[in-house]
Amino acid sequence: MDTPTPAVEPVVPVEGAPVVEQAPAVVDAQAESMDALPDWAKKHIKELRGESAKYRKTAKEIEVAQTEAQRKTAEEQGEFKKLYEAALAEKQQLAAQVLEAQQREMRNKVTKAAGLPDEFAERLKGDTEEAMVDDAKALAALWKKTSPQKVNNDAANGTGGKAPSTVDTVGAAKRFNLPNAQRVLANKAGN
Repeated sequence: MDTPTPAVEPVVPVEGAPVVEQAPAVVDAQAESMDALPDWAKKHIKELRGESAKYRKTAKEIEVAQTEAQRKTAEEQGEFKKLYEAALAEKQQLAAQVLEAQQREMRNKVTKAAGLPDEFAERLKGDTEEAMVDDAKALAALWKKTSPQKVNNDAANGTGGKAPSTVDTVGAAKRFNLPNAQRVLANKAGN
């Protein structure tokens, strides 16, 4: 009994595909087996091979498209990451500016409450209002101890010969806009 050689399909070259060479014995066996087939079978095999080549070509195109899509996705992610980092940096910068403005406003409020001149606001230390109030009290105590007394009893400047300490205190209260001190001194002067 003669065993027929199994039919092996020859590889049809596709554009861009690597060419695989087959052993001459296999090619001869395929050629003999193809010649023995009827025309309709040869036609059908040729159609199937063409269809297979079309699918291989489509698969290759899909693979190339997927590779390109992955590359583009990686680029977009890089751009999105850059945009995110820029937005995050801007957010942090704005938060720092808001905190600085809040601190400045708190210093001004504490300075006014302590009766200090506005120029002292930037000298206050502390991150909380309580710390700033304590610093303002200490600064006010030092400022009042070291402020010079002005002695001026000249009747021409409106002092009218009043005691120097009264004139200086009233003048200092007016000059540094200390409303509570002005009221107290006005009440004493009226008595």
